[in-house]
Amino acid sequence: MLQRYFDAWNEGDAEAIAQCFHADARFHDPSLEEPLAGRSAIRAHVQKVLRYWPEEEWAALRHWEHRRGATLVWRATITSPWTGRDVTFEGVNIMELEDGLISELQVFFDPARWRGLVPKPFVPPDSPEYA
Repeated sequence: MLQRYFDAWNEGDAEAIAQCFHADARFHDPSLEEPLAGRSAIRAHVQKVLRYWPEEEWAALRHWEHRRGATLVWRATITSPWTGRDVTFEGVNIMELEDGLISELQVFFDPARWRGLVPKPFVPPDSPEYA
């Protein structure tokens, strides 16, 4: 499942990413003010992320399984479509798994690195000004 999850991110396939989650999964991310609840909310968030930054490369550096799921250390390189600059950062995912799907995901990374990808002034991708 972990490989399928990373392959889906590298392919930019929001639906395949969403299908890695239970229908009622919870998704915690430092870039979000509140956790996401449910596969449809996770899918919508991932679609937005992929629309912001369509050029992403994700690598699983190491992982270990534990009683409730898996912990995964990863590296992402994302190209800002506004500046063309690559930003590389690492993070940790703590996943609870149930029946081979993610039931809860806690993502940890330094949001300061991620913010380097966002243009100033910021234009949300669902805004008419976003091209």
